Amino acid sequence: MEIMLTCAMAVTAFIATNLDDMFILISFFAGNELNNVSIVLGQYIGMSILILISMLAYFFKFLISPSYIALLGVFPIVIGLNHLGI
Repeated sequence: MEIMLTCAMAVTAFIATNLDDMFILISFFAGNELNNVSIVLGQYIGMSILILISMLAYFFKFLISPSYIALLGVFPIVIGLNHLGI
C-alpha cells in the first residue's frame, strides 16, 4: 500500500510540474523575442541538465553520511539571508 501512495505522489508531482512548465513554454512561444528552435533546444538542454544533476545527487547519497545530507537544508536559508543583507 505504501508503494501505491508513493507512486500516486510521484505522478501528482510530475503532472503539477509539467503544467507549470507548459505555462512557461506558452509564454515563450507567445513572445516575439525568441525563435521556436531556441525554445525547444533550451527545453531539452535544461531537462537534460536537471536529469544529470538528479542522477549525480542520487549517487552522491551513497558517499555522504545522512547526517551531513540533512544539513543541506540550511544552505537555502543562508543564501536567502545573504541576499537580504543580514
